[in-house]
Amino acid sequence: MNYNEAHRRDRRRFWVGVPLAWIMFGLGLPVLELARVSAASSDHGWFEVFRHITTTELYQRVLLNTVWISLQVVFFTALVAYPIAYVVGHAAERAGRLLFFAIISSMWISILIRTYAWTVLLQRTGPISNALVSLGVFNELQSFMHSRFAVVLGMTHIMTPYMVVSILSASGKRLSEFSYISRVFGATTFLYLVRVFIPQTMRGAIAGSGLVLLLSLGFYITPELLGGGKGETMMIAVLIDEQISTLGNWSTGAALSLLLIGTVVSALLAMYSVPAVRRYVDRLGHHDKS
Repeated sequence: MNYNEAHRRDRRRFWVGVPLAWIMFGLGLPVLELARVSAASSDHGWFEVFRHITTTELYQRVLLNTVWISLQVVFFTALVAYPIAYVVGHAAERAGRLLFFAIISSMWISILIRTYAWTVLLQRTGPISNALVSLGVFNELQSFMHSRFAVVLGMTHIMTPYMVVSILSASGKRLSEFSYISRVFGATTFLYLVRVFIPQTMRGAIAGSGLVLLLSLGFYITPELLGGGKGETMMIAVLIDEQISTLGNWSTGAALSLLLIGTVVSALLAMYSVPAVRRYVDRLGHHDKS
């Protein structure tokens, strides 16, 4: 290794290390403060607070709700995002740019506004209920609010652009070339999807699934407005807000926050334990070194 290569490597480490140190500083101090508040606000100590949380049925159910709803959102987001990514990736250059811009621009709209839009659509007198009654599906107007269906639907709508962008980033402009080559060799559309499109975009789908899962675990506004924040729709972020803002129980709220962080870290470790994900991450690291 000559001097120039070593200098470039040291400079790269510096530009990576400074933001990483800042992120750790901004994340590490709040986590330590949460741990301190959780211990100091309880008469029984930090361990007793966590024992109470992990053995109470309410907290167990909310944590399971959070994980299950987040996994459902990942599944339905991928289900919706793949056809959109296929259309965008195989459209003409100008049309593809316009479609991609439309997807990106939807991410600029506030989550609160998009969630309130779903409250209008899903309420008892909303257009969806009226349309289903007109089609004869229901005999009377029905409300879809305050249900797990509404929460998953709203979160899927919000998370879909992240998945589409991740899928497209794995292949870039090569999809149209792959499609052309497949047609030249006589592949059917189904064979192209199974043997070319899905394998070429799988790494992007894996990365997008991880992003969607981690963001979904901490959702607050959508479960609160569309699900009512109770019963089977309550997620852990809603419970944290209730413990701190309504009940003033800082020790339990802080402990639940640490539990949420632990859940996110566990999800990351679980994803990395999957061989396909680990190979993808290792390949990225190898590519950066080269």
